[in-house]
Amino acid sequence: MKRQSGMSVNAVLVLLVLVGFGAKVFVSLMPMYFDYQMMKQVIDTLHESNTFTERTTERDVRKVMEQRVSANNLEIPLDNLKVDRSKGVLKVSLDYEVKAHFIANLSFVGEFSFHEEF
Repeated sequence: MKRQSGMSVNAVLVLLVLVGFGAKVFVSLMPMYFDYQMMKQVIDTLHESNTFTERTTERDVRKVMEQRVSANNLEIPLDNLKVDRSKGVLKVSLDYEVKAHFIANLSFVGEFSFHEEF
């Protein structure tokens, strides 16, 4: 008679713990990357709509960006938004960090950067 083979109870438990850990990592990191992709779309639509010109002031850029970020429910800080005008080109750059809580006192930190010319 053949002996049955398969995973033991301990192996199944270890597999479940690993799958659960992977799911927790995914759930923690996904919102920051989703916000990044949405911010990318916001900047692309600004490019396509020709909202900014070389004469646009920093105040106007900041106002439009705040409106777009708010309209898309993004939690992206615009404190580091920089606007530079040189040689008839408007350069907008945004560098920011997002912290995502993981477990207890452990967190993930994502660093994101956008640099666009209008």
